[in-house]
Amino acid sequence: MRLVIVGSGIAGLGAAIRAREGGVDDVVVITRDRRGGSSWRAQGGIAVPIDDSDVKAHVNDTLVAGRYLNDEGVVWSYIGLARDVLNWLIRHGFEPCRGRSLEGGHSRARVVRARIGGDRIGEAVMSVLTRVSEEVGAQVIEGRLDSIEVNNNRVVGITLDDGDFIKADAVVLATGGYAGLYLYSTNDGDGSGIETAMRAGALVRDLEFMQFHPTVAMLNGDLFLISEAVRGEGARLVNKDGEYFMRRYDERAELAPRDVVSRAVYNELVRTGGVYLDVSPIKDFEEKFPAISSFLRAHGLRPGKDLIPVVPAAHYAIGGITVDALGRTSVRGLFAIGEASSSLFHGANRLASNSLLEALVQGYLVIRAFRAYYSGDTWRYPVIGRYDVVAHTRCRLASYVDIGRVRDVLWRYVGIVRSEDGLRRAIDELEGSLLPSLITKAAMIRRESVGVHYRVDYPSWSGTKFHILFRCGDEA
Repeated sequence: MRLVIVGSGIAGLGAAIRAREGGVDDVVVITRDRRGGSSWRAQGGIAVPIDDSDVKAHVNDTLVAGRYLNDEGVVWSYIGLARDVLNWLIRHGFEPCRGRSLEGGHSRARVVRARIGGDRIGEAVMSVLTRVSEEVGAQVIEGRLDSIEVNNNRVVGITLDDGDFIKADAVVLATGGYAGLYLYSTNDGDGSGIETAMRAGALVRDLEFMQFHPTVAMLNGDLFLISEAVRGEGARLVNKDGEYFMRRYDERAELAPRDVVSRAVYNELVRTGGVYLDVSPIKDFEEKFPAISSFLRAHGLRPGKDLIPVVPAAHYAIGGITVDALGRTSVRGLFAIGEASSSLFHGANRLASNSLLEALVQGYLVIRAFRAYYSGDTWRYPVIGRYDVVAHTRCRLASYVDIGRVRDVLWRYVGIVRSEDGLRRAIDELEGSLLPSLITKAAMIRRESVGVHYRVDYPSWSGTKFHILFRCGDEA
């Protein structure tokens, strides 16, 4: 049996290793760049319950951050498996820090960081997974996905952009999100895997939920993410007037969920002209955050002493390909995991460091689902809720898309603060570009503010729990 996995980040390589360990004899990983993608650059850590008594608290923190638009069953399942996947990673050579870290939205210090490298969790995990995937014999092919081939709503393989066809019994998409479609972003995800899945018949969901990271250093035109863990260690936000302002926005101050902190930083930037991170309260800053310190030194700042100028930036796509808890899409034999997927684990706002947890858990569960599918079990399609909105859209390939223009329009009109007038303008300007247009249309449809989606003209939330889905077909 052949399993083709598109993407070589934490989700993709985790699935490849699990597949080989589970007896799948032919595992092919397609990647644009073995050292590329957002996984290598991930900071912070992996959110894992401290012990049995912490599972319920972790679940509750995830639901509160997600404004209860999560699928509670998925949340319990993924967090329930968290310690198992961490132990699996440790058995393969990952070395965690002895203590845990506190990050925004968490009620306890439960975030696992890397012993070596500290704030370089992505590099630490990816180094392990890259080595192990080679040891277990997963085949890696460099190439770019062009299309997913489907016969009678059943995946039969993929075609690469050079025309090569690769036959497959099933395909797992681990191609990342679409934060890179924004002008200022911490990763380069362009959403191409999500678009390709749509053209194969898959549903997408919650594209309006783009999470912005509140503290990204911008120095001499270079962007560098300042990890959530920095605020967890005691760093404070201060505006250009010298005011420590977060208490005005939320009683949790710097440890409020990311959507709250991002809007606060945005508001203070507009109001005072500048926002900075004061890291002076952190003891041994350079030892705890070597990657951040290296970046600051390279740009003339003294790590641990000088104020760091910060801005919000697009960071994580909560929306993506509609999947169930095991990664199954609306197309038989097509799975999606990691940031490319919408499992409803995160709801309307992702809790800090839950993304690596999701990727590792899904990499485990998707192989169970693949083996069941290959053995002839009935394909279970993702459930569409009674209040969910399902819209049809044309999915024809555009002859040309000006990506620079797309990034500017999304940042300007579909960013941290949105309005009807701006969204209408964006829809007009983005005509012909599939995913950016759908992100904007979803933001237009959701006439309320919840989680990372904030409409200045509809600042409250009705409390109704619904999701917005798109599928290829005749324009509604």
